[in-house]
Amino acid sequence: MKSKNTYSGFLYRRSPNLFSNDYKKLISLFFLLLLMISFYSCGGGIPSAEDQTINYKPVVLNSYSVNYPVGNGWKSERDRSSSKVIFTRDKSSTSTDIFGILAGVGSDGYTFISIMENQLKEDSVTINWGETETAEDYMNNEVKIMKKEGVKTGMYKLKNILKTDTIINDKKFYCMDYEQYAIKTGGNSYFYSENKLALYFPVNYKDTRKFYVFLICDYSNSFAIGMDTGQLFPVLASFKLKDEAL
Repeated sequence: MKSKNTYSGFLYRRSPNLFSNDYKKLISLFFLLLLMISFYSCGGGIPSAEDQTINYKPVVLNSYSVNYPVGNGWKSERDRSSSKVIFTRDKSSTSTDIFGILAGVGSDGYTFISIMENQLKEDSVTINWGETETAEDYMNNEVKIMKKEGVKTGMYKLKNILKTDTIINDKKFYCMDYEQYAIKTGGNSYFYSENKLALYFPVNYKDTRKFYVFLICDYSNSFAIGMDTGQLFPVLASFKLKDEAL
């Protein structure tokens, strides 16, 4: 198995997946992100329209465009310089009570979707890799990181890891489904999540070594509250590279 440094970025090295190298801080940092989104959307700050939006126009970044997920209540935050976008939605009918979540009450859960550009760092081994080898290695490393920084530290438990392929609009996505449960939130309650990771390799992958990483984490504080990773599929269907979007 290759080292973590084989790629320009790993999901579980950033909160869920974009913020911290210390997974023990992942949940609290993600809640901080939600707090910031709530704060700005309520007029507590002045975010740039480029960074914070609550509308449903396509999100356009340097190398690709993508539509908002289907449904109401989605918020987004993007980073054009690194081609990342995050969509979040609270499962509650009212706005997120971040302090309630941290205390184990309040929100019923939330859905998190992220898209980012990644790149394989070539060496004497990876220089000969095609998309299949890269996808397999990337997913294996994600599982390794989750087990090391999540399971072994007692942050959550992991089960039902399943790798599949799917074709959407003539694009092949390498997918990995998995579930996390007994996720510690900092309070006395626990969250559960169903998750899907999807990787897309453009036709020029062997030249650029760039590929695209999609992740949905659908969290709930009760098994009675539905979780649906299928919310990712319309996002995958809307994904267009810059050249394709012209």
